[in-house]
Amino acid sequence: MNLIPALNLGISGSLKRTQMSMLSRSEVTNDNGDVIGYRATVLVTEDNNKYVKRDGEVVEGPNSLQTFTVLVNSNNMPKGKGMISNIELIHPRIVSNYATSQLGSTFAQIHATIVCDDIRTGENRGQHQILKKDGVK
Repeated sequence: MNLIPALNLGISGSLKRTQMSMLSRSEVTNDNGDVIGYRATVLVTEDNNKYVKRDGEVVEGPNSLQTFTVLVNSNNMPKGKGMISNIELIHPRIVSNYATSQLGSTFAQIHATIVCDDIRTGENRGQHQILKKDGVK
């Protein structure tokens, strides 16, 4: 995943400018075998982010058709089989990042671990924002 939009806008802001689909998911269990969450592979189907390189080149849609994995801290796995379109990550955050490079190279590959509290799908998108400022629906 290209992290420049996330650095510019924050991970939540940059993801709000994307359309995403969930390609696959697998359960994450604790030592007792209880499901505590899941890993989801996400495909960015549309990216409306853009940034400008130092040389003036404008890069539009840097994450279009890119995939990334997110750890979801919920055992409420979305229903359905196969790809699930129109998803939203709830409270996404980057919890770690690191870079790797080839010996003698001036370029580095940046890796990030993205975690979220839940994934909303289709008609449920945006429902986490229904609360008013005083916390009442």
